[in-house]
Amino acid sequence: MKQSEIIIINDLHVPFYDETSLEAVLTYIRKRKPDHVVINGDLVDCYAISRFVTNPEARDFKAEILKSEEVLHRIDIAIPSASKLHLIEGNHELRLETYLFSKAPELIGLLSFQESLRVKEKDINYIKFGGYLKFNDVIIKHGTKASLNVRSKEIDKEGVNVVIGHSHRLGITYRTQRDKMVWCVENGHL
Repeated sequence: MKQSEIIIINDLHVPFYDETSLEAVLTYIRKRKPDHVVINGDLVDCYAISRFVTNPEARDFKAEILKSEEVLHRIDIAIPSASKLHLIEGNHELRLETYLFSKAPELIGLLSFQESLRVKEKDINYIKFGGYLKFNDVIIKHGTKASLNVRSKEIDKEGVNVVIGHSHRLGITYRTQRDKMVWCVENGHL
């Protein structure tokens, strides 16, 4: 049985991504023709609605959304028609919900990334924050922790192989669990 080929991209943080890196990934996707492409959280930075102090002159949420939709579209058209595109919500996408809860609760349900990025229209599998994908014995999730031993904690928690983003670090940890070797990969960022 043929194993599925999966390409995982995380932490693009549009509009702060690197165009050269994105083009390299798109070229790789076109060459490899994977069965699945997973955007593993933080496609959108949500700088304009961050709870952190930001530069007022650099806040343009509409521009962030439009650029994110463009980047998502570029990824979508790079994959073969028989492939599936998945988008896992990261902590930066969660900023929209947090912003609405605290500043505009009347708009909850009216504004969402699913609508803004047109994921249903494009048949993109959208996984809400905290959710994950599982392919055979591998879980793909954005992650929520950035501690130095996060990979060991994920292995202990999940008991299977895990790919996480969030921390922007690259690393791999292996561990023997009962009678098998399991691993956790921190997948860096684009």
